[in-house]
Amino acid sequence: MSESKFNVAWLAGLLLLLLAGGCVKNEFEVEVATRDDVSGHFTFLYYASDSRRGWLVEEVKMPENGKLSFVGKTRNPSLVYVFTQGREPKAVFYVERGDKITVSDAGPSPVEWKIKGNAITEGLTSWRLDHQTEVRDGGKSLNAAVAAYVKDHRSDPVSALLLLLYYDRHDDEGEFPKLWDSLEGEAARTEWMELAARSDLSAGGDFTRLPRQIIINSLENGVDTIVPGRVPAILYFGRNGISRREADVRILRRLSEEWNDSGQRVIAEIGMDADSTARTWPVRHDSLRRAVHGWMPLGLSDSVAISLGVGRVPTFIVLGRKGERLYNGQDRDKAAEIFTSLKKSK
Repeated sequence: MSESKFNVAWLAGLLLLLLAGGCVKNEFEVEVATRDDVSGHFTFLYYASDSRRGWLVEEVKMPENGKLSFVGKTRNPSLVYVFTQGREPKAVFYVERGDKITVSDAGPSPVEWKIKGNAITEGLTSWRLDHQTEVRDGGKSLNAAVAAYVKDHRSDPVSALLLLLYYDRHDDEGEFPKLWDSLEGEAARTEWMELAARSDLSAGGDFTRLPRQIIINSLENGVDTIVPGRVPAILYFGRNGISRREADVRILRRLSEEWNDSGQRVIAEIGMDADSTARTWPVRHDSLRRAVHGWMPLGLSDSVAISLGVGRVPTFIVLGRKGERLYNGQDRDKAAEIFTSLKKSK
């Protein structure tokens, strides 16, 4: 072949490769084949993003004729959380645009699902299937299972994601930074922190400090940002259906009326319900005004909840004028007393 023909062929091949790469759509496919005994709905929750913005997507699906499927939209890699009727995710998988995620012979609990589609998802699946009991029970046994994998796979991105997704650092704060600092190679890349929205890790070293910004999904504005130290704040993390929610919100309503200048303080009521309907219904009926109504559908697994030290529901957090944490607990009267004192000390 002459040099000119070789160059033409080479350029044509390169053009085909470029065209093929450009045909990858900003989407991924999910197909689940279920057993006959599976009923009810499954919720798939993920953070989609393009070059300008990001948003939460909730896909609620019920099996039909033993199958369920959907096409997800995202330009950038994402994590998809799978919920059933409960409030905590039962499985998590990793996706990039162009991926096809499949599950065959799926039972009623996603903890048992064998999810395929890419190497990272299959690594997460393999670990989860080997530690189903620990994933269901949580606590120190789950931390130990994560730690054992990390120590043996320091350069595996799955190790980073297991730490971010499953490790309860409030159960063992001293061990978490040691495990994180031990990661190397591909596992140490910052993209895993960004993927799990764990901005509180990005500075390194101090894993107990408050994040510089508290970014939450807001029913009013889509997203709200609370900056610790800008003004005093009281944050309430609750869930629809708990017996004391009405009394907790009543306290917030009183505080909002007593300190009605929303520019001088922040009062935030943040729902930890996975289901969007369960979240929006009580907000429309509780008459809490001049307050932020937030939503954390990932519940206690949400990275912001973890960074703030929310280990159970309900929880009140009071932040002072310098951004210091003045209270973190379940005593609404004590939280209200501390918050009220901040108004008097202006």
